[in-house]
Amino acid sequence: MSRIIGTHSDGSNCYTRNCKLALSVAYTPFDEYVAGREKTSQEVPQDRLDDVEFTLILNEATDAMASEEWPEEYAQDTKRLLLALYKRHGLPSVGRTRAVFKTGNGEVLKIAFTSEGELANGNEVHAAQQADPFIPIARTRWGHEAGVDFTVMEEVEVVPRLDYKTQPEWVGYVDSGQVGYTKEGKLVAYDL
Repeated sequence: MSRIIGTHSDGSNCYTRNCKLALSVAYTPFDEYVAGREKTSQEVPQDRLDDVEFTLILNEATDAMASEEWPEEYAQDTKRLLLALYKRHGLPSVGRTRAVFKTGNGEVLKIAFTSEGELANGNEVHAAQQADPFIPIARTRWGHEAGVDFTVMEEVEVVPRLDYKTQPEWVGYVDSGQVGYTKEGKLVAYDL
């Protein structure tokens, strides 16, 4: 059984220690625990912790797909893709609807595991193709691998704290102020 370690704003449970959406965390992160004591030979190596955390992420995605009654073949393809990308790129960032992998070449891959995540992927690709959008978005296109469509987006340098008084008006319309700077220095949304 997965260990609940926090809660999201919608009241759903959080199972991953790097969840950016968790409002409350009900445990001491392993890294903090280890930092407070002397290292011993019986401690778990980081790569094993990553494997355990990825298993929790995969379980969360599997539960989400099952609750929405995704077709079994597509759900299996999605889980295979998540595993392949984990092996290739390491741990993803995970939200309520998608897992996001940094590729190391200036792009991120957004893999939906809920219908809301699929809708967000479509909205982002559509918004990126607009000639003169009200909300500029990082360059985005469709990707496809292992039978699964996903979003390939330009990686941006996230703006950690926004001062809405000094930002363009459109920033106020972006969910949770999820904006960042492209390599060219352009302010864009990276999540709609």
